[in-house]
Amino acid sequence: MSSLRRGVGRDPALVRTFGLRLGSGTIAPPRVEPWHQLVTAASGRATVHTAAAAFPLPAGTGVWIPAHVPYRIALAGPAEVRLLYVRPCAESRAAAVPLEITPLLAELIARTIEHGALDARIPAQRRLAAVVADEIAALHESTLAIPLPPRPGLARDAAIALIADDARALGIEGVAALCGVSRRTLERAFARELGVGIAIWLRRLRFVDALHALRAGRSVTDAAFDAGYAAPSAFIAAFKREFLTTPRAFVR
Repeated sequence: MSSLRRGVGRDPALVRTFGLRLGSGTIAPPRVEPWHQLVTAASGRATVHTAAAAFPLPAGTGVWIPAHVPYRIALAGPAEVRLLYVRPCAESRAAAVPLEITPLLAELIARTIEHGALDARIPAQRRLAAVVADEIAALHESTLAIPLPPRPGLARDAAIALIADDARALGIEGVAALCGVSRRTLERAFARELGVGIAIWLRRLRFVDALHALRAGRSVTDAAFDAGYAAPSAFIAAFKREFLTTPRAFVR
């Protein structure tokens, strides 16, 4: 599904695509400067990692990656990831940000992947590229970013383990033990590195688990259990405090 070339030069392509169908693992998709990238997941569980944050990719979301930002994608089981490579323009976002992908853009991405690339010399493809660009420019940013401790060390190691789901079930006490420190030491490290408590950070991560469940068609009750709540009512109330809307409304 790849249709990449090096650089822009005289290349007539306005938009290029790159598709991946892989199992568990971590990949670093090709970067082609100065092209920016929009990363989405058509199926499965994928997370985009930059130096500053992790961006989960439930269905209906995406991550904008400027050309100069290195990143990798972590896959938890089989997944299909779709990337659009777009030319830089004055309106391009300057930082990596999570985005809400509209149904229209999802269809446009699927159509673009069928072409492999959108060629400026073909009128129909030139018009399609213009619609893609307009739709990307109009996307709303989402709140699905998990900040990462900026420096290597205890807090970052614990955060990466939790995001990868290797240690999620252990809880804070278990992760602290895994790292060979006390819970108090881990909490201080998180507060020092991120300015937020690890319990609050972990709660947001568990909400992401819940969103994956909801967007896979599971019930709010199932999503509440995935997020570590014993009762749906407590989960809904906490979710509303975090995202200012109900779980179902957020998914819609």
